[in-house]
Amino acid sequence: VTVEQRLTEDNIGRVKTGATRADEVLDLLGPPYEPMKQARTGKEIWTYPLRIPGFPTPKWFLVHVAPDGVVSETYLIDDPRYGHPDSNALPM
Repeated sequence: VTVEQRLTEDNIGRVKTGATRADEVLDLLGPPYEPMKQARTGKEIWTYPLRIPGFPTPKWFLVHVAPDGVVSETYLIDDPRYGHPDSNALPM
């Protein structure tokens, strides 16, 4: 048994829209933190929170999986729940 950080820039760079299958994402990154399903389109949206060295704001890697099991979109965004420590914003 080993413990290994899977949520890295290199690994998320391996996820390719139109080519990577959902099972490959699970093998590469592990289970999503927050899986959701869009009722209208049938797409699943998987959320992977991560930190990237050199960036002070936590990130979310979002993977959209189409009903056919292929990744249709990916996004790397700032964590929308993060309140900057030097701001007066309250965390959600």
